Amino acid sequence: MAQRGLRQGDLEYVLRYGQEVRNEAGSRYVFLGRDDVDLEDRAHRAWRLVGTTVVLDGEVVITIYRNRRAIKRLKRGNPHIGR
Repeated sequence: MAQRGLRQGDLEYVLRYGQEVRNEAGSRYVFLGRDDVDLEDRAHRAWRLVGTTVVLDGEVVITIYRNRRAIKRLKRGNPHIGR
């Protein structure tokens, strides 16, 4: 997480307020969009987390990345970023 500039509290915020999408392999993707940020947090630290996606296998964090448009690909059912 340090490589991504995220703290433990940032990860917890994304997991609490983000949108969850699952793929066929059972992985969970939690994406924090602009509309997911609590109104009271928009002027504070949470605004910089918009676009953060956490990939989980069960309860284990596999990776974290930022892409403000990732939710479109995730909802289409093709979570492979890079294609």
